[in-house]
Amino acid sequence: MNTIIRLSLPLFVLFTAFSIHAQTTNSNRGNIWRFGNDAGLDFTSGTPVLVPGAVMDSYEGCAVYCDTTGALLFYTNGGGSEFNNVNGARNGIIWNRNGQVMYDMGEDTGGGYSAAQSSIILPKPGSLTEYYLFTMDDRASLTAGDNRGLSYFIVDMTLNGGLGGVTTTDVRVHTPAVECLTAVQKADQSGFWVITIDETTRDFVVVSLDASGVGSPVLRDRGANDDVIVIKASPDGKWVCCNSQLYAFNAADGTFTFTTTLGVSNYSLSFSPSSRYLYSFTDDSGFSPLVRYDLAASDIPTSLEVVENIDFTFGGLMQIGPDGNIYLAEITIEDSEELKVSVSQIECPESAAPNFNRSLFRFNGDFDNAGGIFTSLPNFADYIFAPQTVPADTFNLPFCEAGITVLAPGQADAYLWSTGDTTAQIDIFSPGLYSVSLSNACTTVVSFFDIKADSIIIDIPAFDTLCAALPFALRVDAGITTVTGYLWSDGTTADSLVIREPGTYSVTVTTACGQTTATYTTPDEDCCKAYFPNAFTPDGDGKNDQFGPVFPGCEVETYELTVYARWGEQVHFGYKANQLWDGTINGIPAVTDVYIYVLKYKLAGETEKTQKGEVSLIR
Repeated sequence: MNTIIRLSLPLFVLFTAFSIHAQTTNSNRGNIWRFGNDAGLDFTSGTPVLVPGAVMDSYEGCAVYCDTTGALLFYTNGGGSEFNNVNGARNGIIWNRNGQVMYDMGEDTGGGYSAAQSSIILPKPGSLTEYYLFTMDDRASLTAGDNRGLSYFIVDMTLNGGLGGVTTTDVRVHTPAVECLTAVQKADQSGFWVITIDETTRDFVVVSLDASGVGSPVLRDRGANDDVIVIKASPDGKWVCCNSQLYAFNAADGTFTFTTTLGVSNYSLSFSPSSRYLYSFTDDSGFSPLVRYDLAASDIPTSLEVVENIDFTFGGLMQIGPDGNIYLAEITIEDSEELKVSVSQIECPESAAPNFNRSLFRFNGDFDNAGGIFTSLPNFADYIFAPQTVPADTFNLPFCEAGITVLAPGQADAYLWSTGDTTAQIDIFSPGLYSVSLSNACTTVVSFFDIKADSIIIDIPAFDTLCAALPFALRVDAGITTVTGYLWSDGTTADSLVIREPGTYSVTVTTACGQTTATYTTPDEDCCKAYFPNAFTPDGDGKNDQFGPVFPGCEVETYELTVYARWGEQVHFGYKANQLWDGTINGIPAVTDVYIYVLKYKLAGETEKTQKGEVSLIR
């Protein structure tokens, strides 16, 4: 690579456009849902549609995962249970994308059929084709004396013709643990923190997952001693909530800090995609208002606001969708005492006035067939639904005068810049990394802008040693800045300068922003030898008027320079290093032509050398 010397210039003006996208590569991981009793939703179009004929058998917990394009990979009910008192004994199943059994867990491996968060799927760090399926047992297992706690399986999607296969089964990680299971992406994105509760101490259990595998469980003090059914973590990894207790979470080291107690359900709750709001009911009955808390408020408990008053329902699990809305499974007993299971929607959860769309999808059920009811939606690690982050655009900008830079990121309902500005465009007076959150009613996108001062570059060819490289050209690259003039330290005005000996060279560049000078000093090498130009111009202007060798840093003991015309006529002879040819023959200017030179010289401590070559005389 070439060496470059950069000189900063001030910033100028930039206008750029940006549009909001509803889905990201991560959120595509949640594009297809399987849950409940053969229930399925497909978010591929951006709006969820019912999937007829979906194969699934779950009452509460379940998990599903797609690839980065949104294509279904596999899904599970998390585990089975002989002691299930809702739907009877059930097997835990992992299904492939075609609804075929990939692996049968039976009744006694994996998680529990009626665990609220029986399972969660995470990509294996360092692999593009393998996935961890973590499972969690249900509370009935404690009284049955066979608690399986937190376990994991590994699925390899390269097996069975791309339909996937299980390569590691039912590895026990921690017992006793029941019902609750979530995961947070590590701050450096190297892996995940898998989180549950120890049933003996009621403390948090945190398990590290990274490229080296599943770590040993670590207990973190929770400061409470009550049963936990559901744990929810915010998409940005900064909050964890369970049993009305809100904790700040450190995704760098997996530690918790208790923040406050809120009046929310211990079963039905969800953070918004931006992690600003926490949605829930005011108690566990479900016969209570749907509310939200603003986690950005200085006093979070008093930020409570009612979103919708709901009657005659049991609120099931909540889950963010890839469209930026929140979904709720609910069981409703209607006037006819007919049991109805439905999925409702909290639309635009980031907006000032979110909408509650009741029973977007309905599923039949009845009292005599418990298999027709469910309270679940898929359990995801919600980091996949965090607002889209657009990689930084880097701009090298000319910096003229006070040079205000205006970033116009496009159309949105609301803007929030890293500077605190909330306008559609801002003025920038210095280089740096800037970001803006663009929000419409239902989606938020974060865009970054890396603003760098434009540079005048002296570009130097790569070389191993300076002496071997000489002579070479120094060139000016001004980036996007328009240059109106060059002035090198030798007085020349081209955009490049040929150097033939070590030293310090500079160029002054004139642009619309003014003048800037860049300097290059060669490496400190002893390049003692004779250097010849390949042309000279004896026109009396004081520049390159004479021809002869240059001996940088050398002690010359003997010297003879002879110059010949094309036909062998001697036109110059000098026996001292300062006796150069002035371009004349017997006092008469020589014509433009190519001439031959022969130099015999001896440097201190060396033997005599002879050097021959050609030089062009130009008039």
